[in-house]
Amino acid sequence: MKVKFVPYGVYLDILSAVGRWKVLDYSGISEFCGHDLKYKNLASKVKKLENAELLKSIFAEKKKKYLFLSHMGSQLVPKGSPYDVENASLHHDILVVRILRYLTNFESFHAPEIISKEVLGGVEPDAVIQGMKNDKKYSMAIEVELTQKSEKRVKEKLSKYGQDRSSLYCLYITQKKSLYRTYKRFLEEMDTMVQAKVFLLLDEGLIGSEINFTGKQVFFKGETKTFEEIFL
Repeated sequence: MKVKFVPYGVYLDILSAVGRWKVLDYSGISEFCGHDLKYKNLASKVKKLENAELLKSIFAEKKKKYLFLSHMGSQLVPKGSPYDVENASLHHDILVVRILRYLTNFESFHAPEIISKEVLGGVEPDAVIQGMKNDKKYSMAIEVELTQKSEKRVKEKLSKYGQDRSSLYCLYITQKKSLYRTYKRFLEEMDTMVQAKVFLLLDEGLIGSEINFTGKQVFFKGETKTFEEIFL
């Protein structure tokens, strides 16, 4: 593999941050690369990585610039995988990142990870985050559902979460009340092992505003409570 520029130090850390999160804006890179970089300095380094064809960019979400790894860049960092922007759901993936960044504002959550492969139970969620409640640690998959999937497909995935014997839970998040009601019905039709593993959260303001789950309803084990009652 021949590269125009061999990244080192902060350059490699920028690539690693983007690789871990799949797609990031400048503020995300600044937060997760491990360096206190002013905007001008960061933009200069990002530009150098783009010129070396290690990073690629696209403008989305109110013309904000988002960076992702090229094929060449993905080979230089652990957990790096090239982002297929042509076939990916960019809006969805940006939203997943925003949700994870929001959750890590709480002491109850840490170590978020974007997932690009199967995890425990043979499922491939959008992300996994580590949590703690009442001094008990657990892992929680994140599934962001913006459009409704078929009943068969959803129930097959729910069953896999129910069959998993580890501490892996799953939080489904949607902005559509109709989808929430449908998935709630699916859950109620599943066995108790599934119902004990899967949370369902409705946030009708999920798109187009700052993420804020405070006061949002979460369905779990046949009951509806608020986000903070369950997780904080």
